[in-house]
Amino acid sequence: MGNMCTGGKRAEEGRYLGTASVARDMLAITDATWDHSKSGIRKGLQYWGFSYGTALGITFATLFPNKVERMIIDGVVDVFDYFALGGLKNLQDTEDVMDSFYIFCSQAGPLKCPFHTGTTPNHIRNRYHTLLTSLRTQPLAYNIAALGEVEHEDQPDIFTYDDLRYLTFQALYSPLTYFLNLTTLLVEVEKRFPEGVLPIAMSGRNFPLTCSVGGNDIANEALRSTEASVAIMCSDASPLTNLTFPFPLYSEKLRTLKAQSPTAADIWASAALPCLGWNVQAKWKPVLSMTHNDSMKRKGGAPILLIGNTADPVTPLANAYSMAKLFPKGGAVVAIQEGEGHCSTSVPTKCMSSIIHTYFGTGKVPEGDRLRCAREVVPFLGDVSTGNMARRDAGRKEARDAMRNIGRTVNRQLAYSGALSKSRFAHLLEDE
Repeated sequence: MGNMCTGGKRAEEGRYLGTASVARDMLAITDATWDHSKSGIRKGLQYWGFSYGTALGITFATLFPNKVERMIIDGVVDVFDYFALGGLKNLQDTEDVMDSFYIFCSQAGPLKCPFHTGTTPNHIRNRYHTLLTSLRTQPLAYNIAALGEVEHEDQPDIFTYDDLRYLTFQALYSPLTYFLNLTTLLVEVEKRFPEGVLPIAMSGRNFPLTCSVGGNDIANEALRSTEASVAIMCSDASPLTNLTFPFPLYSEKLRTLKAQSPTAADIWASAALPCLGWNVQAKWKPVLSMTHNDSMKRKGGAPILLIGNTADPVTPLANAYSMAKLFPKGGAVVAIQEGEGHCSTSVPTKCMSSIIHTYFGTGKVPEGDRLRCAREVVPFLGDVSTGNMARRDAGRKEARDAMRNIGRTVNRQLAYSGALSKSRFAHLLEDE
């Protein structure tokens, strides 16, 4: 695919696959929007970016600091690590999220957590790893045609150790959405009952099982998004070859990641491997520095708001604090959402919804302890708001639902990109 973007008519197009190019497009769109504004008042970019979108937002803010009106970067990527294809500043909190699965399931009991066993979180952990290990040598076989997915002929397939690992990792992105579905899946796989699991799995496959004879099918959304994410990531970075990234270096990276997260290390370590076959380089590369200069001192405008969860599986809270240092004093503020999941929308609360609403409306942010929001809902257990607060405040559930709906959209896009895109069953856990 890289060769297609470097030869013929597409040779020039391929050079614009990069974050800095998109930031320039955002500037053009922003300027054009205010040029046609009936108010006659010129303002800057208003932006809420998630995950990779935080790298895009930081790039824009450092290139065009005086063109930012309001900017939230939520689930913060370490931009230096991202542009270096490092992947070493992502998994510091992953095991905390994985541990929460065992803890909350144990607290909930068998009526609310179908995979519950024993009396402690470790009992559930042991049951999970026993099941996972069994799939190494005994994958779950099934016949797609028998499940009604293919009308004409038998088509065998298997549900494997890797499939379950990827689905578990996906569940960590949004425990409130996925943990209950994950427990149901685990029970069905443990019973080796494909009829109870795989019709859902088949409906969530990222890629079609058949192609037309002519071979001119337009790629579906999942495939297009996956290819775009990889292309941008690889174009942003320096060329990756067998010489610049030999196997011993990969092995060392894998060891480092396993020390951070045994659950996700090998999944995350493989995310950059497609770049070994990519020879397109972005025309513009972001030039970022931790050294402030006069050009980064924005004239007026609200501070940039960075948001991090206390346990995020791929963008640890520490990233929000380190990226805030990119901006001069007073130019960035960190808000904390207590809870597990990727981005604040995975832990919806009225508190954070209010901070975001006020920020976009007025540019103001709370001070001190008011920039930290307590969780309101826990996987399996439901609402844990203090006292009767949830019942007294009719708007609390409405605000949470609005955040959750945004989170569903974010989760769908994340399932199509990065490490998650490799799962054959990327939407198996989705709860519509």
